[in-house]
Amino acid sequence: MKAAVRDMLAAEGFEVQVAWGRTPGIDIAASHPDGRRWVVEAKAELGAAGPQQHNYFVGMLGELVQRMDDPTASYAIAMPDNRQYRGLVQRLPTLARERLMLSVFWVSRTNTSLVVTADPPA
Repeated sequence: MKAAVRDMLAAEGFEVQVAWGRTPGIDIAASHPDGRRWVVEAKAELGAAGPQQHNYFVGMLGELVQRMDDPTASYAIAMPDNRQYRGLVQRLPTLARERLMLSVFWVSRTNTSLVVTADPPA
């Protein structure tokens, strides 16, 4: 998950720092020479769908909100493109998503790689 988002942002010219494993702090921090900045919380696909993924989603949002200290940065969550996470994002109130100016990086698996799709487009 983190590697796919790192690669996508790096391909767009961002310098990307990743907190691997359980390292505390921002999961993915990216800065561009033109001044743009991304702060991304990521969640890997773990286990079967169910209540635990809901807890991961809520936790990810909480972590991201606690890191919202730069009014010029863009903020996103990155997660597997699966039915449960799609549903959780769809049920997030539109007002909340707009106020947070929240983007979602959906990571899907192809036969040979991981593909990142930004919603809304980055």
